[in-house]
Amino acid sequence: MEIAQTIFREFWKDATLPVDAKLQTHMKVMLEHLNELFEYLSQLIPPKNQTAYQCILFEVKRSIIAAQKILLLKAGAYRNREEAKQDMPAIMDLAGKIQDLMEENRCLWFKINRKSEWGYVQAKYTELYQSFLSLYRYCDNCKNLTDIKKI
Repeated sequence: MEIAQTIFREFWKDATLPVDAKLQTHMKVMLEHLNELFEYLSQLIPPKNQTAYQCILFEVKRSIIAAQKILLLKAGAYRNREEAKQDMPAIMDLAGKIQDLMEENRCLWFKINRKSEWGYVQAKYTELYQSFLSLYRYCDNCKNLTDIKKI
């Protein structure tokens, strides 16, 4: 249960903040297991409770993206511009996945009739997406790669 909470917190964490190096060491194995779980669950087609099934698949997808985020982001500052530039395509790819995930979450949210609170969740996704854009700009334009204390 604790690992699930940690992954959930890491998903929403600002992309410009460093990730926990201890967590990062175990995430590759976790990502493999999450991908296997997603493949297995995708093959199942329950006759009832389709919305609940879609919500479970969504949670696994979100955990996969969180694991990818933990593996991609650094535990410390970039040492040089070349190192930072190598991560730029992956940063934008992950930002795109965040946008897709937000749209999928919006569809599921309205299926279960929780319209009143969607604005808050949408704002959280937007902040997360903006943090990825900020990290991208930092990698592209920053002259001194250790000048931001967050990274």
